[in-house]
Amino acid sequence: MPRKPIDSPHEKYRSKQRKPQTNRKATEQTDQGFADPALAYLHKKGLFSELLYEHYSGKEATIYVLESEKGLLAAKLYLDARIRSFQRDELYQEGRFITNNKAKKAMATAKKFGITPEQASWVSSEFQFLSDLFEAGLPVPEPIEVAGKVLLMEFIGDEDAPAPRVSDVRLEWKDGAKLFEDSLNLYARLLKIGYVHGDYSAYNMLLRDDELVLIDFPQTIKWREHPKPIKVMEQDMKGLTMSFSKYTKCTPEEALQEIIKRSGLSEGELRA
Repeated sequence: MPRKPIDSPHEKYRSKQRKPQTNRKATEQTDQGFADPALAYLHKKGLFSELLYEHYSGKEATIYVLESEKGLLAAKLYLDARIRSFQRDELYQEGRFITNNKAKKAMATAKKFGITPEQASWVSSEFQFLSDLFEAGLPVPEPIEVAGKVLLMEFIGDEDAPAPRVSDVRLEWKDGAKLFEDSLNLYARLLKIGYVHGDYSAYNMLLRDDELVLIDFPQTIKWREHPKPIKVMEQDMKGLTMSFSKYTKCTPEEALQEIIKRSGLSEGELRA
């Protein structure tokens, strides 16, 4: 698939000239380890040996690339303000029941890492959903561990460079149209196993070997346990069709009907 990724090779990121722009204090190292207690805990536990560089910094979290015995990992370090804003968003609060043992432990030890159990629940929920989707065979990063405000997971990319977000790749029209179709199929798979993403767009998809990898699940819901799944799905389809508007004339309403059809579910089930 012809494309020109904007992302640069790892060596550019490794440069000592590139300093973390956010959460800088969290990644400072002392004789006792990292200033952030969760990063220090994960490092002491031997899950990674070195923090290499800051890969991405956004309104929600900062992503760091780490070196480990198993290869490169990614650490998602949430911003305090973003966690608080999630807590206030009632649309995404329903259907959050933690069953994953690692996620349960993260909530139980929240105080140890300087956050409240309520804040920990959002990070733990993302780990829970990521684990469920990975086990179901969906193309998502493999979850490794969660502690405090840090979610440790598989790094999507290779030794040369991170996998680019679809939104950051210049595509030929036919390739963009194909990826839009792929994104509808992926959402239908997600829906079929009981989930709604909550922030579905080309900004939350990576391109690895011409295949989509879905990321970012803090606003994900289980639609059977949520009172308004259609409302969340409608928002997802607006985000999806807007981010692929160069490659499709599909409307959010048409996209919604298409994913329901492809999932094998009925609109009545989702509205019940």
